[in-house]
Amino acid sequence: MVERFRPSEAFLAIFSDSGFTERAIKYVRRWGVYEHPIKLFEKRGRKFVLVAETDEEYL
Repeated sequence: MVERFRPSEAFLAIFSDSGFTERAIKYVRRWGVYEHPIKLFEKRGRKFVLVAETDEEYL
């Protein structure tokens, strides 16, 4: 939806109840998907917290 209206602000969000591996976090920080950043959110308590996102210099 965001990509359709504001392509420069589009990103892929991935949510996890059980967390992400270090390898997944390192991958996300280094690479985006089709020129869009990725943001990983982990559930901590009752809410989701951003734990990693693609570094802008790699996009």
